[in-house]
Amino acid sequence: LGWYCAYKPCSRRQYAMFYAPRKQRLIDEEYVQLLFSVYCHQFTGIEGIYRDSLTGLYNRRAFDQRMQSLVEYSRQPVRRSRLSQPAVFAMLDIDHFKRINDRHGHVIGDEILAEIAQMMAESFREYDLLFRYGGEEFALVLMDMDETLSHQALERFRQRVEDSDFPHHEPVTVSIGFCRFDADAGVQGLIERDDQALYSVKHNGRNRVQRFPLS
Repeated sequence: LGWYCAYKPCSRRQYAMFYAPRKQRLIDEEYVQLLFSVYCHQFTGIEGIYRDSLTGLYNRRAFDQRMQSLVEYSRQPVRRSRLSQPAVFAMLDIDHFKRINDRHGHVIGDEILAEIAQMMAESFREYDLLFRYGGEEFALVLMDMDETLSHQALERFRQRVEDSDFPHHEPVTVSIGFCRFDADAGVQGLIERDDQALYSVKHNGRNRVQRFPLS
């Protein structure tokens, strides 16, 4: 015999617990569920330090810490099978975002940022890492996916943004640069590689996905 309870705080996550005692005993389920909800609130509060308040994605603080830990993790000798490995690092900009803000105001700009973030959460897998890097810039780490499949996933997301109807009823597009997650390059090196890819996109019409090295 066992029982299950779940609690969903103000986030996209749902926490669950299953308890199966070896011997039949009376359990005060309401009390345990109360303790469980307190734990979830505490966990969400700690996690909130690393979340962007507007988009719900990981923030720049989380980016700096998580990227450094991923680089260090990837540099370690592989002694046993790893469950997950960072494969591709990508950065994206919303095209002409300043013009959107100037023309329609920051309220509309914030709505667009939030919608882009929601699309990212829906378009990529739960264990991919999604960050709001700053302003209209976002970053992604795609796990366990080769560069060809990553390019396809990023292209599908780019197309989804282009095809979406936004609150100001004008097209919104994104430019995306990506590279293989090469731990030897370090965090700054990975950023510089994606910057080069984005520079190429922005000088060739925007609204494209570009891999580094450029071809």
